[in-house]
Amino acid sequence: MSGAGWRRALLCGAALGGLAACSPVKETWVRPDYKQVDRTKTLRISVVTAPAPAGEAKLGELWSALARTYINQHRDFIVVEDYTDQAVPADVCDGNLEGFLHFTPTVKARAGGAAAALEAVLVRCHDREPVWRASAAGDWDSDDDDLDEAKRHWTGRFGDGIAAWVVPSYRLITGTCEALPEPELPTEAYIREKIQLGE
Repeated sequence: MSGAGWRRALLCGAALGGLAACSPVKETWVRPDYKQVDRTKTLRISVVTAPAPAGEAKLGELWSALARTYINQHRDFIVVEDYTDQAVPADVCDGNLEGFLHFTPTVKARAGGAAAALEAVLVRCHDREPVWRASAAGDWDSDDDDLDEAKRHWTGRFGDGIAAWVVPSYRLITGTCEALPEPELPTEAYIREKIQLGE
C-alpha cells in the first residue's frame, strides 16, 4: 500500500469507553469508495485475532472478546463471532457474515506492564478486499485505577493468567476499534439485529 494511501491519526484526548486517553492508533487507511460501497454493506462481521499474541490462546480470546464487546456497544457494526486461531480460517466468511476484522498482534511483557501492537484490517467477504486498515501500538502499566472494574471482569472470564494483560489490551483494542470507519445500518432488520445483541 502506498504512503499516499495512509493518513496520520492523531487522536489524543479522544474518549475511549468514557475514559480520556491518547489513542494508540498511529496510521489508518479506508477505501476511497467506502461511503458509496461498504458503509451500508459490510456490517455483520466477526473478529479474529490470529495468531494468538505470544502464542497464548487466552490472550487472543481476550483481544477478540474486548473488540466484540466494544464494537457492539459503541459502533454500528454487528459483531456476531469472536475467536483466536493460528491463522484466519478458510471458512471465516461462512454463514451470513459480510466481513471480518483481523488483528495481527505483537506483544512483549515487562515488569509491571506490557508493550503491545497490532495491525488491524477489516475485510469484506464477497471478494476478500480490505476496507480499512490501522496500525496501533503502545506501552502501558498493568494496573490502572480507572480500569479496575474492567480488569476484574475480564480476569474473571479468562482467568488470572491474563490479569497483567487486561489494561494494555483494553487500551490497545478499544483505541483501535474507535478508529474504525462509520457504518450505517440501512434497514429496520439490521437495526433490530443490532438491538437484539444485548451487549
